[in-house]
Amino acid sequence: MHDNQPRTITPDTLPEVITRYLTAHRAHDTATAIAAFTREATVIDDGNTYEGTKAIEGWLGRSATEFTYTIHLANAQQTDATHYIATHHLEGNFPGGTIDLRYQFALRGNLIERLVIEPSVRLPVAACATSPAHPGAPSQPCPVCARPPGQPAVLPAGLDVAVDLMTGLEPVHDGRFARGGQPR
Repeated sequence: MHDNQPRTITPDTLPEVITRYLTAHRAHDTATAIAAFTREATVIDDGNTYEGTKAIEGWLGRSATEFTYTIHLANAQQTDATHYIATHHLEGNFPGGTIDLRYQFALRGNLIERLVIEPSVRLPVAACATSPAHPGAPSQPCPVCARPPGQPAVLPAGLDVAVDLMTGLEPVHDGRFARGGQPR
């Protein structure tokens, strides 16, 4: 894990503070959930930033009652000793009805210092031949997906790419995000 690339771990190996938070959040136990954060923690969810335990407590209270949904921990990853990702699959009465969310945790000591919650979707990247970010010549296959130019590139199986569903940004081959498939 020297290159900061997440590696898959079993959910039962997530740190206790993350498990405690996730269990409390699922049970709508705001007091237990808020105790998992540092006093100056930050949560980013749905484009909004909540700083400090008072703001996070308000967010927890609202998020617990806004929609009805089921939640399933689908995947867990560790980037380094203090950074973890828990991907949850949600189904409910919210717009779209189903979504996978990445809960990205940064820990300090035995508490959560930062939590970023964002959609995680599997999408095809921009077509090789139409992407100026494609580093190969027009007659060479894409070095990322190995497909011929002009055909849609496909991300390797199991690779999750966070896409901003509000702005419509899509990934292109070099990892940047582009509006409407064209690099910024």
